[in-house]
Amino acid sequence: MGGIYVLPKYRGLKLAGELVSFLVQEAKKTNVAHIYCIPFAELDVFYKIYGFTEAYPEKDYIHDTILQSISDA
Repeated sequence: MGGIYVLPKYRGLKLAGELVSFLVQEAKKTNVAHIYCIPFAELDVFYKIYGFTEAYPEKDYIHDTILQSISDA
C-alpha cells in the first residue's frame, strides 16, 4: 500500500486510524519484521500513536527498496 487518503466528507470518523491499526495487527500476526511508513511531516504524531518510530538510515536497518523509494522522491 502506498498511502491512505480519506475523502474530506469522511474525515473525523477515525477511518485512517482503523486502517493503520488493522494493518499493524495483521503484520504482527504474520511476524512481519519491519513495517515502513513515509508520512507527510504533519502526520508524524498520528503514526506514532500506532507505534511507528523514526528510523535513521545511518544507524537503523532499512530495506533497500524503501531507501530507493525515498531517494526517488
